[in-house]
Amino acid sequence: MTPGNPAPRAGRRRPLLLHLLPLALGLAILLVGFVWFDPLWPAQDMPPAVAERYRQAAARAAAIYAVGGWASAAGLAWFIAVAVLGSLRRRAASSASAHRPGRPPER
Repeated sequence: MTPGNPAPRAGRRRPLLLHLLPLALGLAILLVGFVWFDPLWPAQDMPPAVAERYRQAAARAAAIYAVGGWASAAGLAWFIAVAVLGSLRRRAASSASAHRPGRPPER
């Protein structure tokens, strides 16, 4: 820390990758839906009772995929917003520090 310069914000900034956690959560939900509830792999010739169970499993899988998809989209939007806002904040801070009165212009 030098005179005229504030102390760095040590420990207060979260790493940018930490903001990827919502996206990772959404992708994990999609993976769970695919691994445990995906009904697309069985053979085509099934008795009607088995086919009905698979239709119900498909409905559960669709619900899980929808939640995972929305969570992934929200996580990606959050990460992009944090990255863009952080970039704008850094740009504003650097331009503000470059135009302080009493400081000669840099060339």
